[in-house]
Amino acid sequence: MKIQISGSIPSSFGKLLNLNSLAISENFLVGSIPLVLGNLTKLNSLYLWRNGLTGSISKEIGNLMNLRDLEISDNQITGPIPYSIGKLTKLETFYLDNNTINGSIPREIGNLVSLRDFEIYDNQITGPIPHSIRNLTKLETFYMFDNSINGYIPCEIGNLVNFRDLEIFDNQITGPIPHSIGNLTKLETFYLYNNSINGSIPCEIGNLVNLRDFEIPDNQIIGPIPHSI
Repeated sequence: MKIQISGSIPSSFGKLLNLNSLAISENFLVGSIPLVLGNLTKLNSLYLWRNGLTGSISKEIGNLMNLRDLEISDNQITGPIPYSIGKLTKLETFYLDNNTINGSIPREIGNLVSLRDFEIYDNQITGPIPHSIRNLTKLETFYMFDNSINGYIPCEIGNLVNFRDLEIFDNQITGPIPHSIGNLTKLETFYLYNNSINGSIPCEIGNLVNLRDFEIPDNQIIGPIPHSI
């Protein structure tokens, strides 16, 4: 029989200074994430997903500079992604999906040079994809669908040569598909539907030799299907 805990996260957790991992997912926790968790500077992983947590992510999260996994999905978190997130240079997985996070993706995200999986879908995020994303060369999955992200797909996306899954559908993306997309030869899924993308499909699409799923309906794309496909 599975036992689930309820109530709020006690502030006394902030005294566990030698803690390496805190995993309290899939419970009935409510209230905000205590600021004192920022004291746990030896923490490698923080798993809080699938609870009823509210409030915003505090700037104190930036104190956890040894963090490799940060997973706060499936809660009721509000407010923006704090700029201090850029201090977490060892972070490998960053899951914030299924919350009510707003504001834009901070350009400090480009400091997370160890990041492999970045999932922020099903939120209320606005603004463009920052150009600093070019630094995330280890990134394999990027899920930011079901938001209100706008602006162009930056040409710097071609730097992310380890991409396997790129899903940015159901946003307000404009402009063309950049030619640099042809650098992503490991890409397997590429979902762009329900945006306002225009221009033609670049011939460099033919470089994506591992592509299995390519979906671009409900855009403003013109021109022919390139022969390189």
